[in-house]
Amino acid sequence: MKKIFAILLAFALTMSAAALADSELKVSGTGTVYMQADRASASLGITMTGEDLGELQKQANNTVAAVVAALEEAGLAKEDISTNYIYISPRYDYSGESERMVGYTINNSLTITTQDIDNIGAYIDAAFGAGANTFDSINFSVADDSEARNQALELAVRDAQRKAETIAAAAGQVLGGIEEICEGAQNDYYYNAGSGGARYVSMESAAMDAGTTVRAAQVNVTASVQITYELR
Repeated sequence: MKKIFAILLAFALTMSAAALADSELKVSGTGTVYMQADRASASLGITMTGEDLGELQKQANNTVAAVVAALEEAGLAKEDISTNYIYISPRYDYSGESERMVGYTINNSLTITTQDIDNIGAYIDAAFGAGANTFDSINFSVADDSEARNQALELAVRDAQRKAETIAAAAGQVLGGIEEICEGAQNDYYYNAGSGGARYVSMESAAMDAGTTVRAAQVNVTASVQITYELR
């Protein structure tokens, strides 16, 4: 009987130890590093309407060629100018009893990319001076963010560690070693709209003003981790 009791006691202690060993705490952490952008990309192009599609395409192609030539003359390399999209759609007149197609609309968008952020406004003005009449967006990034990503990961781990220590202490537990650590989703850029933007000024007023004004945005590099700690 004593032998059976001893076996049961040993089993109970083993299970208790296992239960304690299975006690764990999962926390997540994030880290953000701010960088000044050193690269800008802008989307601009042309929108044209006409009755004859073939003639309209010729006009659009000639205008785009003029825009590209002006951008190259302003200092952009060919590889920094690319087609973003080309869209052709029919136009209809709905004033009669039935709809009637009256022509076409062509949208041709280009993307320009440069590390010469100080001159991005001049590039935009050169494009509009050559016939561009649409401006879609401007984005900022950095050419090399590897160091910032590493720093963000370090901050994320420290953030998770602080959270774990706070939670464990509040629960009356002792934080043990790390059982598992996982990196979160791929880091993304977030553009600080308050630090940058673009404003297009018509060519008529550009002579009195400075043309297109662009201020580089501050880029945020964010990392996240999830860490599982042992609780004792």
